[in-house]
Amino acid sequence: MGVGEDKWKWVGKVLGPTDWFSLFLFTNRDMVTILVKDITIVNVYNQPKPSKKYPEPPVFEFLKREIKEQYSKIVIAGDYNLHHKEWESRAGPNTEADEVVEWLHENDMMLITPRNQKIYNNRTNIDLVYGSVDLLHRISFSGVDENTLSDHSIVEWDISMSQSKNGDEVFTSVKRLNIKNADWEKFDKELSSAIKDFNVHNKPLKSTDQIDDQAKVLEEVVKRAMAKSMNEVKVMKKFKRYWNQELREKLEKALEAKREARQRQPSLALKRQKIEEAKKARKIFDHSLREASTEQWNKYLSSLEGNDIWKILKYINPKSNDTIIPQIRKEDGTLTTTVDEKRHEIWKALLPEIDHGLDREFEIDDDSRWPKLEFDEVDSALGDTPNDKAPGDDGITGKVLKMAWLNKDLKERCFKLLQACVKFGYHPKVWRHGIIVVIPKPKKPDYSKPRAYRTYQFVSEREASMLMDRRKGSVQKISTGIPQGSPISPLLFLIYSTPMYHAIKEWGGTPFGFIDDVTITVEGKIEENTKSLSNILEKCCNWAKSRMTKIDLGDKLGFIHFTKNVKPKDEKVQLTLPNGELREPQKEVKLLGITLNNLLDFKSHILNKINKARKAVGAIWHLGVVQKGMRGSAVRSLYIACVRPIVEYGLEIWHHKVLKGEIHKLEVMQNMALRRIVGAYRTTPIAVLQKEAGIMPYSIRLKFMVARKAIRLHLNISKTNPINGHLLTLIEKSPIAKLTTLYMLAKDDRDYMIKKDEKRKCKRVEPLTLKQQQYQTIGILKKQAMEEWQEMYWNSSKDLWYHNITVESKCTDNLSKMVTGVIMKKDSRRNLGNITQFRTGHGNFGAWFKKFEIEKDSYNCKCGELETVHHILVECPLLEEERKELKRISPEMDMSTLLNSLTGLQEIVSFISAWRD
Repeated sequence: MGVGEDKWKWVGKVLGPTDWFSLFLFTNRDMVTILVKDITIVNVYNQPKPSKKYPEPPVFEFLKREIKEQYSKIVIAGDYNLHHKEWESRAGPNTEADEVVEWLHENDMMLITPRNQKIYNNRTNIDLVYGSVDLLHRISFSGVDENTLSDHSIVEWDISMSQSKNGDEVFTSVKRLNIKNADWEKFDKELSSAIKDFNVHNKPLKSTDQIDDQAKVLEEVVKRAMAKSMNEVKVMKKFKRYWNQELREKLEKALEAKREARQRQPSLALKRQKIEEAKKARKIFDHSLREASTEQWNKYLSSLEGNDIWKILKYINPKSNDTIIPQIRKEDGTLTTTVDEKRHEIWKALLPEIDHGLDREFEIDDDSRWPKLEFDEVDSALGDTPNDKAPGDDGITGKVLKMAWLNKDLKERCFKLLQACVKFGYHPKVWRHGIIVVIPKPKKPDYSKPRAYRTYQFVSEREASMLMDRRKGSVQKISTGIPQGSPISPLLFLIYSTPMYHAIKEWGGTPFGFIDDVTITVEGKIEENTKSLSNILEKCCNWAKSRMTKIDLGDKLGFIHFTKNVKPKDEKVQLTLPNGELREPQKEVKLLGITLNNLLDFKSHILNKINKARKAVGAIWHLGVVQKGMRGSAVRSLYIACVRPIVEYGLEIWHHKVLKGEIHKLEVMQNMALRRIVGAYRTTPIAVLQKEAGIMPYSIRLKFMVARKAIRLHLNISKTNPINGHLLTLIEKSPIAKLTTLYMLAKDDRDYMIKKDEKRKCKRVEPLTLKQQQYQTIGILKKQAMEEWQEMYWNSSKDLWYHNITVESKCTDNLSKMVTGVIMKKDSRRNLGNITQFRTGHGNFGAWFKKFEIEKDSYNCKCGELETVHHILVECPLLEEERKELKRISPEMDMSTLLNSLTGLQEIVSFISAWRD
């Protein structure tokens, strides 16, 4: 290891002149801490478990307690001895690792070591480097030296001991001001005051220079008013709502016991006693902590109503800590070493400089036929702007713009500015600058490639600064592509690329395109097809080059043979790329979210979607158990909105390949969610669960969805569209679209249907709009689906208790039409779970335990009789007082009236509460 004037290489042990660094307070057997100029560096060994010889807890327990906020520039490097998805994509669940990662994130520390970097035994990664955000631009990963006798490779990285000289600045969030709690009255006054102080004129603007000057000064006016009327957001560590004085006392007791256990004792027996006492105190604290956090979590879940339920998604699917971009591989095969180099490589690959030829200036004609900008148009545009839409460098959000527009002084000046912009066809320079955010594409095998990232350009026109590793680079001009967010961007791209589609047809291919994703197909023998595709691809690249653009020949380029043969003989025929590279045919390609294999049987796509849906159900699994958690309607909404779309995307393409086994897997996945929706026991029959939750069986829903999509397409596309013939065949063959009137409507494409005239009380023929045709036709489909579901329920229901009390209720997926709908929407999880148990007979009753041979002290009620739902509600002599209100609802104590009506269920809730107590 060498020490230079500006850089200091860290290999794992600290060597160097003493005037460079000093040993620090936090140094013990498992940790060495040094202070190098303004940087605190901690080298750690995190022992897996305390032992008798070394009873001290893991090193991170010490760091959590001792490392305070004042250490803003800190590096923690060493053997973490932990596995976590943050540095190993295949790592499984690990509570200790989760706690360490959470603590590191809370202290604004980011991973420096590349993800999935094999360091230990060339198999895994446990030797890590984390650094403070303030140091990210000064730390770079150098590489791994495997020439060592140890089972650990040597990890090398560099720290620059001086501040960066490349002009980078620390990026501060655009939400640095607390806009949510702004003093809007003061904001309005400050706007008027700033307009007066800056002497902002209110005259018509006659040139583009005047437009630039006015736009700049008005932006400063708004920013000053924001600064004076809004408090700065203070970034604080995560607040634990469940933390209380009792937990604090138990923690202090556990820490005191731990300190005593580490001290010398007069005898070995006393030493062991102290160690056991420390373990016991820690166990008590951990147990209390889990109970408190669980109670707070359940309280939070039960409080969510309406649109608030979507807040839970950030807990269900937390974002990974992908703030740090790993080092990028250059064209020469070496890795970048600085943030500036990473930014340069990504910019060069994704936003290359392109020569667009001679710049042309166009004069804007003042055409009197063009309508002038009106106040109402600006009001409408602002009204459609989201309040929290991502702002640029100025931090001005949609909410701020709306409130500023209410100020009379600012409104007049802004309106004249906008009128001038429209008149001159000019966009002010101050509005052209923005930020480019680099986002990793999900599930890419190699994140050292620039193409593994996506750039989001929050720019209005032609220049931006790139945000990377929480640092913003210098402003650069953009000459590539079209502005993101512009409503005419798709049209501009279609105009630009349409000639290529016509050319592909002339070259013998059939093109399909969706924005910039182009698919080219040819038919014939495999060898001939491959040569033809190679030829077309080369011509496409030449076409693109002649028009100052480029076709990506990297990993995104897919090549596949579709064939009926399971093992085609010529499948190894290779595609020749324009650069001379040979590309092997793939077994699968992904096209607009649909996975296609060479047999086009969609098996891999269907199974992949089912597995993804199962994971999504698993994510909401803990949101509602039998007695605790979110309201039933909230869990149901999450399932419908977050799980179903995963499975049903592209259903019209692959539905005909779904087999019985795959439908069964879909039903199993859905059944997991059904139990959580209604708080049911595992033994509850599936048919009962479906009816209680108002969720249609997938065996019926798939057919309904396909028929509905076919009808919608048929009624909304041109009559001459060739796809109509396929749609009619699909509708005719659909098992759920059997009604002659439905088929004839689609086949004849009539513009009318029989509609009841409410005034004349008779039927007559009258024209219907396209939307009315669609609604009525889909209504017929839905009615058929419900009837088929009801028939399936009657044929499959073997639960006589539930069958008898719900005999008058029909299957429906409309929550407002369900008897238990109000309970699911408004009552607690506990009440819903109790109602479900009494309605289904599967629950905490002695008869249920006895039926499934589950051991219990007694299967009988306190009165001595077998404990059943009927016994509890009707027969038990110990509950006569509690039963009075039930008899008021139904003097005959009819189970259907009590358990299948809203008034009865509401009284049952009170009865159960008294019975349980």
